[in-house]
Amino acid sequence: MPKAQAASKTPIVIEFTVAYVVFGGNAGRGEYFYSFSPDVVMAYKGQSPVQMVYQLDEGVSKHFVIESLLTSDAKNQIYDIKIASDGRSVSMMNRNDTSTLIFFSVLVRDSKRGVLVACDPQVGNDPEITPQAGKAKKTGKKGK
Repeated sequence: MPKAQAASKTPIVIEFTVAYVVFGGNAGRGEYFYSFSPDVVMAYKGQSPVQMVYQLDEGVSKHFVIESLLTSDAKNQIYDIKIASDGRSVSMMNRNDTSTLIFFSVLVRDSKRGVLVACDPQVGNDPEITPQAGKAKKTGKKGK
């Protein structure tokens, strides 16, 4: 059996905004706009497992709260999902022990208008890549 690895000490924190924009948005029938920073999150070698936290930016109106997190995780990578008591963040653990792309839907409630908005970030897992100076480097063996 493989040995359990210690969790990465540094969580991956992703801030996001969501706003009511009437029209021209990217969610909620075009009435809402959301944006994540970074827009696609990568978990690399040495981050196995790693805590991930999606948090609403402090500038986001307080009537927006996170209600749920849905995931397409088919490889048992995401576990221990917890929504903060104030609804301003959601945390989870990511095993990051297999290469995969995971889609999420952070469901945010606009309590002022009674609307649930789906905000859809992506997470890439590649436990074989080590980022170096802004470039990713494969650490696995070369194929023949």
